[in-house]
Amino acid sequence: PIARYGGIYYRYNDAIVARFQFEYREFMTGFSYDMNVSRFKAATGMFGGMEFFLRYNIVGGFQNRKKLQ
Repeated sequence: PIARYGGIYYRYNDAIVARFQFEYREFMTGFSYDMNVSRFKAATGMFGGMEFFLRYNIVGGFQNRKKLQ
C-alpha cells in the first residue's frame, strides 16, 4: 500500500506552505512550496521556493507503526 499526505501549513510570521508526499515501504517522496509572508516579502515579492525530497526511514515505513487503540 501507498500512503498519501497533503496539506497547507502556516509557519508563524514566516510562510504558508503547501506540501504533498507519498510513502511506500521505507521510502517517502514529495514536494512542497512555501510562499513568504514575513517582513522579507518586500524583497521576495512573496515568492517562495519549491522543494523536492526523498527520505529513507531506517525503522520502516508507515506499515510498521503501531495502530492507535
